[in-house]
Amino acid sequence: LVLFPAAPLSVVLPPTAPAFEYARRYLRLRSLSLIPALLSSIGFAAFRGLLDNVTPLRVSLASNALNLVLDPVLIFGARLGVAGAAVATAASEVFAGGLYVALLLRRRLLRLGALLTPPRLSDLLPLLRGGAAMLLRQVALNVAFVSATRRTQLMDPTGVAAAAYSITNQVYSLGVVVMLAMQAAGATLVPSALARGGGGEGGAAGGGAR
Repeated sequence: LVLFPAAPLSVVLPPTAPAFEYARRYLRLRSLSLIPALLSSIGFAAFRGLLDNVTPLRVSLASNALNLVLDPVLIFGARLGVAGAAVATAASEVFAGGLYVALLLRRRLLRLGALLTPPRLSDLLPLLRGGAAMLLRQVALNVAFVSATRRTQLMDPTGVAAAAYSITNQVYSLGVVVMLAMQAAGATLVPSALARGGGGEGGAAGGGAR
């Protein structure tokens, strides 16, 4: 993606699209933060497993605040345009990934040597089996979004329809992020609270009997 961004980008955008050159520069720079973004996902999942939703929230707020500050500075102040937006987002993801690694090391949930050691296939197979349905769902959604984006680009060679679609997609994505955040927090906190309190009708009946 860093060296040859045009090849994967051509799956979504035809080379004649007005946004192709801007997207190529954006994708090249954004790809620099791919590994830190994966580290952020791992850190979020680790703290979620510990029933700690506050730490990921703080990391997310800090990284988004950094992105919010860097965007106008790089886009308008440094006059980098689209490239500045990509650098700002990549820098915020590198910051979040590094912060998660530092927090995991502090809690002794991670060893630096483990980051450089490839996992064994026998360790990955249970995860792949358990998450196969979710992975298939995510692949299907991404294929649908990529197909819709390409169709929109082909409908209007001026790029106006594609811009309108992108804005609509961003609004939709915001709603999805809010929904998934509520889902992630509820999936960990609600069962934990029910387990501590006895939960449900059985718990209420038991409490009344006592």
